[in-house]
This record gives sequence, C-alpha cells and structure tokens, in this order.
Amino acid sequence: MIKLSNLVNSKSIIFKLLKNDDFKLFKKFSSGELISFILLYLISFLLNSRFTQQDLGKFSYFYNLLLLIYPFCALNFFEAYLIYFSKADVDQERLVRIIRRTSIIGTILMFIGVFIFTNNIALASLAFIITYNERVYFFRGKLLTKEYKLLKIMSSSLCLIFILLLIFFKNLTFDLAIASYGISYLISAIVGYVVLLSDSDLIKGSTDIKFKEIAYYTIPIMATSIITWVITFSDQYFIQRYYTYGQLAEYSIGNRALNVIRVFTGFFLVYWPMFYFQEFGAKRYSKIKKTRILFISIIALLSIFLIVFGKIIYILLGAGKYIPFLFYFNILIVAEFFRIVAGIFMTFRSFKLQSYYSLIVVAIVGLFNVTINYFFIKTQGIAFAAWSTLFSMVLYFILSLFFGFYPEMKFKKNK
Repeated sequence: MIKLSNLVNSKSIIFKLLKNDDFKLFKKFSSGELISFILLYLISFLLNSRFTQQDLGKFSYFYNLLLLIYPFCALNFFEAYLIYFSKADVDQERLVRIIRRTSIIGTILMFIGVFIFTNNIALASLAFIITYNERVYFFRGKLLTKEYKLLKIMSSSLCLIFILLLIFFKNLTFDLAIASYGISYLISAIVGYVVLLSDSDLIKGSTDIKFKEIAYYTIPIMATSIITWVITFSDQYFIQRYYTYGQLAEYSIGNRALNVIRVFTGFFLVYWPMFYFQEFGAKRYSKIKKTRILFISIIALLSIFLIVFGKIIYILLGAGKYIPFLFYFNILIVAEFFRIVAGIFMTFRSFKLQSYYSLIVVAIVGLFNVTINYFFIKTQGIAFAAWSTLFSMVLYFILSLFFGFYPEMKFKKNK
C-alpha cells in the first residue's frame, strides 16, 4: 500500500515546484512557445492538406535546404546572448552591437546569394530568419518574456494570415507559401528592432567583448548546426535523388510530424541553457540533476504516447492519406528522443565555452549518417533513411556520454 506520508511528501514537492521562481519563468517562456506551436500546426495542416504530394515534397526539400545556409551566414552569433548575458561583468552594449551588425550583414549576404543562385526572390526572403532570430535570442538572453512571446506569436500569426489569404484567393503556390514565411520573419524582426528595442537596461561591464571571442564560441555552434542539418536533411536529399518528390513527401511528413514532440521539448530547451548556466555557476548541481531527470522521463513517456497514437496525430495534422507510411514516424520518434537527451548532456561543454567538443561529436555522427545513407538508401529502400537516422542518434547519445555527461560528473567531483 502507498503510505499517506509519501503522498503528502509528493504533494509538497509539487507545491514547491509550482511556487518556484524558475518554474514561473519557465511557464512564461513556454506559453509563448505553445501558442506559436498551435499557429504553426495550423499552417502545417493547411499545407499538408492543400499541397499535392509533389508540391509538399518540393516545399520540404527547399525549405530545409535553406535552413542549412542561414547558420553559415549568421555565424550563429545570436547564440552568444544566452551565455554572455548570464555573466555579470560583460560589456553588454558592445556585445549587442557586434551581434546585431553581424546578423544584419549575414541577412544581406544570404538574401543576395540565394537570389543570385536561384533567381527566386521568395526563397531569398527566408534570409530574414537571421535578423528575426537575433531579436528572439536577445529577448531570451535578457529574460524578457513578454517581448519574446510577442515576437514568437507575431511571426507565426502573420504567416498563418498570409497562407489563409492565399487559400481564400485560390493562389496557394510553392513560391508564395515560402514568401509567407520570409515576410513574416521580416515584419517581426522590424517590430523587434523598432517597437520592442530594449537597450536601455544593458549593463556596461568591465570585461570587454571582442568579435574574435564571440566567434570562438559561436562558430563551432554554427558548424554543429550545419552538420545537424546535414544529418536531418541527407536522408531527404538521397530520397529525392533516387526516388520521386511524391515518395519524398511520404517520408518527410514523418519529419514534419516530429514537430508535435518538438513543441514540448521546445518549452524546456528554450529555458534549459539559461537555467543550466546560472545553476551550474552557482554550484547548485542537485537542482540541475533533478530537473534533467524529470525532463528526460517526461520526453520518454511522451514518445511512447505519440507512437501509440500516431494515426490520430497524422489525422490531426491533415496527413491522413500518409498513415500507411506511419512506421517512418515511429522510428524517427525514437531517434528524436536520443537526439534530445544527447544535446542536454552536451550543455556542460557550452558552459565551459568548449563548444568545439559538440562540433567534434556531431561531425562524427554526421559523417556516419551521410556515409550509410549514400551506400544503402538506393539499395535498401526509403525505410533505411529512418533507420539510419536512428542509428546516428544512438551514436550521438553514446558520444555525448563520453564527451559531455561523464566530464561533467568528473568536474563536479573535483569541485
């Protein structure tokens, strides 16, 4: 029998958690993520149900292709807000100045480059994701939850409105759907710069920040992002190379359905780096451990739930006709679980400003993934793409134990 004292203790723990300042801040961030996800879900539903298999496969292919380019153009400098805003002695004015200029230059270079190579201004408009992300990461780093939520919700709302207008006027095309995303990023970025500009409370600390120092931290993150993209995109590349866009849609819908689990992980991952940096710096290791175990347990249960109710998920996403290919989604869900946990374990290296370790780990995984996709997708069929993703993420998880989790445990023991 369950003892009454245990129940009372459990209720006490839950009560303390709900009253905790960290949890309150987490709720503020996650509410914006949830609303944004609902809006993005509606967009995904409309595109999945309105596009033909060919158009859906083409949209997925080019949208993901352009996501490779933007980290390279931005150098992922906006990631530096999360670590440097947590340090009290940093000259925040100079930090913001460097990151903002780099982001604007990166946006211009990406826009011009994509337009020159594709002669498609709709595709080029996705370059505005750089300036949009600079504002989003700024508000995250400063813990400005209202501004953060407003920007996230605004970009999703605008994109949904544009898609609905295109459907209403019977003019939903591949180019205009892509442009809807790009214009939404542009308008949201302008609002973030002009209306929500929050430079007045920037601290002019004693420690000067140089371009080279930021680059040392963010360029390995940029390279990691690109390689992570390669892992995600290589299977789709080889599928479209050896098969048709229609067959690619059957597979890529599984990747799009992963957004269901990513919205929940997004709630946590938006807040996790800032939480980890602050708590680790204060040597509150027990708090980190409990939070990490709780989150991993929730994600494991959620993964099982999504596998069991996968058919319903597909129907809700407007992808009912793709249910015969649900097994792709089931395999990718398990792979996503290992990817998330591995990323959490590697946070220690970011805290130590050793992001190059993440680069090494992800480079090994990326090389493994591309190699087996190259040799086996054509002969073993599309299903192998899902299995190769799972094998790669399990390898990522194993490497994260050796390069992230175990060094963290060793560091805490020595302290």
